Amino acid sequence: MNLLKNRRLPIISLGIVTVLAIILYLILRPAPTLPIITLTPTVTPGVIPTLGLVPANPNQRLIINWNNLTVVPPDKLTFYTIIRPLLNDQAIGVVATALGFRETDAKTTLQKTSKLYVQGNRSLFASTSQNQVQFADSGPLPTKVGFENISALEQRTIAYLNQFFKNISFTKTGNAEYFLGRLGDYYPQIVTREKANLIRFSFQQTIAGYPLLTEATKNAIVVFTYDSNSSLRSLEISGGYGQTETGQTVSLLDFDSLRQTATRLADSLSLETTVDNKSLIDSQLVVTLDLADISLVYFAKPESNQIVPAFLLKGTLKGNFPDTPATYLVPAAQL
Repeated sequence: MNLLKNRRLPIISLGIVTVLAIILYLILRPAPTLPIITLTPTVTPGVIPTLGLVPANPNQRLIINWNNLTVVPPDKLTFYTIIRPLLNDQAIGVVATALGFRETDAKTTLQKTSKLYVQGNRSLFASTSQNQVQFADSGPLPTKVGFENISALEQRTIAYLNQFFKNISFTKTGNAEYFLGRLGDYYPQIVTREKANLIRFSFQQTIAGYPLLTEATKNAIVVFTYDSNSSLRSLEISGGYGQTETGQTVSLLDFDSLRQTATRLADSLSLETTVDNKSLIDSQLVVTLDLADISLVYFAKPESNQIVPAFLLKGTLKGNFPDTPATYLVPAAQL
């Protein structure tokens, strides 16, 4: 038995030596040459930037009757960044004071960037982060109708603008608009001057010669509404800039590309209708825009400091609801 055990020792020793030799070879052998792999970045095709608008019904399909209309945009335009918004704490204070509010009318708000003033039926909400002011007088509307002389109201409006925003230019957007409003109406009825108890003046800014649009009423920057007793009933300031910075220059869609992409990329900007009718429109799966005008504009993206080029489509929206004046926006830039 002892002899047998002794005979196994050389065999075991030989096995250990062999294993050690293999391990030593693996450690000392030169590393194999690995192939060099070059990572080629994926080229992203042109991306059309969104406008930041949220559709009321994402599943709704838009059909456009172009009615032989066309537009010839330039080859390129520039993006802009708002580095100083139209509204800041100082400007908001000037607006509130000009409209007769006092610091004792200020209410506590959840956001430090927001202010709320309440004085009877009159209220003013302002936000520097949202770059907007909303003033409203919710008191009873006058039964008196008709506006005989609007020049005094126009002069008063210009005086307000000069008081609110010194050294900033605004352009009046078209003629005054007339409405017959009733208490509680969100969308007053459009009427003639003789039948109206509300009149609206709208103002916009321009950038690089193109109108600057926002989500505000009538796609303007500043909107004043007076009643037939010459009382200011509402003031809306939305978007706008005090100073901008030039950004990237981008190529624009041509008209053929616009036609191909508009029904897919168009975002509803405004509908001039009643609340009930808007709810009916929002519920439709298919709507048709009977186009009346196409133009190139700049759009201040909501909740953003970006100003981007866009095509503005104006017309009448049709479907299983009363015909409704409507505007849509389509991103114009092709990155």
